[in-house]
Amino acid sequence: MPVFQERQWQAEADIYALNESGELVIFELKRASAGKDAVHQALRYAQDAGQWSY
Repeated sequence: MPVFQERQWQAEADIYALNESGELVIFELKRASAGKDAVHQALRYAQDAGQWSY
């Protein structure tokens, strides 16, 4: 169940969704190979989302 989708030029993950157990799943999509910077980016999004209540 998607709960949020990307808005251009925002510091947010591409897709935030809940799985069948109610756990938040974060998707950061890349067109090409992702490097270490992409991992750090995803970790920042996870850190921010960890403060959310849903």
